[in-house]
Amino acid sequence: MDFKYLLQNKEPFLVKSYIDQISKQFPGYETVYTFEPEDFIDNVHKGSLFGEGNRIIVLDSLTEDSLGPIYSVMGVESQDVFILIDNGGLSKDKSYTKIKALCKVIKVEKLEDRELEPWTDKYLRVQGFDCDADVSSIIASRKGNDLYAIAYEIRKLEFACPDKKVIKQKCQELIAFSGETKFFDFADYFFRKRVKETLIELDRVNEESYIGLVHFMLSYIDKLYKISIYKEQKTADDDICSILDLNGYIYKRKYLVALAAYGKVKLLKVTDILNELDLKLRVCKFDKRYLMIYFIVKCLKV
Repeated sequence: MDFKYLLQNKEPFLVKSYIDQISKQFPGYETVYTFEPEDFIDNVHKGSLFGEGNRIIVLDSLTEDSLGPIYSVMGVESQDVFILIDNGGLSKDKSYTKIKALCKVIKVEKLEDRELEPWTDKYLRVQGFDCDADVSSIIASRKGNDLYAIAYEIRKLEFACPDKKVIKQKCQELIAFSGETKFFDFADYFFRKRVKETLIELDRVNEESYIGLVHFMLSYIDKLYKISIYKEQKTADDDICSILDLNGYIYKRKYLVALAAYGKVKLLKVTDILNELDLKLRVCKFDKRYLMIYFIVKCLKV
């Protein structure tokens, strides 16, 4: 059985689950978290000298100047389990190579886009939720591969749904409270040219938020237009996401789908219509809902 582990961490949220998995292999062991190399070394020596019981000693983060001292204590005879966390940025010098050779190396990678929905679905079930089929998809599509944000949304569901039963509509309403994400469902249906669903989502937007919605759509279209230009230039998808600071999952599931329905010419036409709508909303004295419906339907006909 392995007693020394090196976690090469690229996804902080998942580190705890890996530590838990290791801990299950050592029932009866106490887990001790240390945040400074000196504390880690101290704990290792205490165990070897005073036999404080079997422990899993975790070093929260390896640092450049701690590699030598850490390696020097790795050979101490002990029944303790060592877990070292490499958060990146370390030069892979001889000490690091030696530490790596002593340990079972586990790469804690960010989830691939295709893994997000299954992971979210599993996380919901582990938390005891009974959800509609679309719930994990809604959360993943709005939060992308930010697992902390996904966990936060699920925490909100826990308070809003004490019986742990979550229907699609409840999920949409709850997650819509987080900033402009309340406009994502509208944009999703809009750019798929699904008229009925677009108008249903429009009904969920209060009148005070109409101008905010229009500006959100204009910003969305601006990104789509830039994406179309980069695609024409044969720019790789990963590079486009990096240049425009876009989440890869949302880029593929939202932006590329929208771009398939609206080319550059249509995007310019929709931009003109929305700019006109923005102006009219600012001077309109009558019910703005009818104005919104008229211009949104006009956009959908482009």
